Amino acid sequence: MGGPDRTAENDVAGRIRPCHGAVDMGAYEMCPRRFIRGDSNADLKVDLADPIYSLHDLVADGPMACLDAADSNDDTRVDIGDPIGILGYLFQWGIRPHPLFPLCGEDRSDDDQIEGSSSPSCE
Repeated sequence: MGGPDRTAENDVAGRIRPCHGAVDMGAYEMCPRRFIRGDSNADLKVDLADPIYSLHDLVADGPMACLDAADSNDDTRVDIGDPIGILGYLFQWGIRPHPLFPLCGEDRSDDDQIEGSSSPSCE
């Protein structure tokens, strides 16, 4: 009647839960980050704009939407190899990006050292 709303979307106090899980354990929730590997500009597709965006951000030290997405070879760092790898894939002389490609997915690997958030488009 006047108590908190206890649905899967809310915690026991009625606050909205960030991960929307089925069971509220009463602990802080760490939501897996969602992104498409190689989609540096977060437009939900991997195309020529992505390596250009990555190169610009690498040179100009700009803000990247999702560092995990830009790390196309999943080697835990964003460097020149990532846009080169995407260009190779796009022009069919390279391998496809590592998993979480070609659809949005959750990176649940514990070996990832890149800090960041989900791709805004995958939310």
